[in-house]
Amino acid sequence: MINIKIEPRTDTKRNDGMFQLRIKVGTGSDRKFIPLPLIVGDPSDWEKTTETFRIKKRASTLDSKERNKQYEKNNLYVLKKIKKNKKHIVMKKTFLYAALVSLCLACAEKSTETTIKITAKNYNAEIITIGWVEDEDFKVEQLTLENGKAEIVVNVPEGEPIVLMNNDPRNQIDMEDGVVPGVMFMFYAEKGTITISFDADHWPALTIKGGPLNNDLNRFHKDMAPLEAKQFEIIRRSFAGEEEEEDKLMIEMENLQKEMTLVREQFIRKNPNSLHSVQLLAMIQRELELDEFEALFNTLSKKMKQTEQAASIAEVIEKTRAMQSGMPAPAFTKKDKNGNTVSLSDHLGQYVLLDFWGTWCGACRQSHPKLVEMYKKYSPLGLVFINIAFEGGNSEAVRERWLKAIADDGLVWTNILNDEGKDECDVISLYNISAFPTKILIDPQGKFVATWVGSTPEAEEKLKEIFGL
Repeated sequence: MINIKIEPRTDTKRNDGMFQLRIKVGTGSDRKFIPLPLIVGDPSDWEKTTETFRIKKRASTLDSKERNKQYEKNNLYVLKKIKKNKKHIVMKKTFLYAALVSLCLACAEKSTETTIKITAKNYNAEIITIGWVEDEDFKVEQLTLENGKAEIVVNVPEGEPIVLMNNDPRNQIDMEDGVVPGVMFMFYAEKGTITISFDADHWPALTIKGGPLNNDLNRFHKDMAPLEAKQFEIIRRSFAGEEEEEDKLMIEMENLQKEMTLVREQFIRKNPNSLHSVQLLAMIQRELELDEFEALFNTLSKKMKQTEQAASIAEVIEKTRAMQSGMPAPAFTKKDKNGNTVSLSDHLGQYVLLDFWGTWCGACRQSHPKLVEMYKKYSPLGLVFINIAFEGGNSEAVRERWLKAIADDGLVWTNILNDEGKDECDVISLYNISAFPTKILIDPQGKFVATWVGSTPEAEEKLKEIFGL
């Protein structure tokens, strides 16, 4: 079961009467938060929408072809949800959509002065926009073009991504009350001068010149730009098309994704000493099986493997391997909702089912009635249930919301709020949890049996097998 949730982002405040939507989509280590356009109005006016897709195999067991197909189905679904709610989506010249995944390759603490010079031909807009993450906020600068040229000096950490947003009406999907933006171009902050030139008639094709990192990006982008243009056209058709075209579009998107992944793989193999290869590797993690992904990671040069971004990738590989069936589960000790100490080691000799969830997670809450049924059936047989919640904070209001959800959902067994005492023991990080709900079964010897992301059918099948029901 793969969960998609469109929701207002309420953890950041704006002073312009707008708020931002985001999507939670994907499974396991593939889950991502995707920013959506800025919306006019009150966040409470937006109806939160949750939808799930049932598939025959667990996402973790799908091969890359099946997995890609499922992700593209998710993407098209999200577009349709946006389309149905299009009266809410507004894109104005002064408030722009920002879709940037923050990937600081150099992870520098100090900013560097970067001069960005832009030259645009056949560009049907007065402004062009750049944006980057600064102190966890998205900073936007709008540049007025004079005779097709614009220039700005920014102070951004070396290697930090910067996104270029094309405001030409042709690079957007028109809707009744606004637009959905089209292809954006991500480049990197580098000391000195960066020049970007393009013909809007052929966007997103462009030429970027700068330091070594952006010069590498330029070579990569020449192969990727035509595929990005095709991708946007598929999205455009998904808004204009009928329901019966969905399967056809999904197949087209799936095939295109294969091409895009291949282009990224080829660049990584041919450029093992490029920071851009490290960034691309992080992007395609969900596209490859673990052995294949690790083999590709090992093509990086020794110098690149020493970067902080590569170290994070290596840690994910290590944690994923450590969670394979038969490997020992990490020990943890936390306080439950009543202040009692709970340790995994207390339950050696018993099967333990860990359920990672959050009050904000629609799919988690939907899965709880089934989980309660499982508790009633298997707890008398010796199965230990431990729920571990991730709430993103440990204020009194957060705790009250968590306790209310526990009571409302009838979770009468052991409950832990991971956010409490997180500095001493972070079970979410310890178990490499990046999607919710995630269920992990541990055997009486304290070793992993299986991990399930999403719904519980496969989990119960395994329990039936173990307990002979």
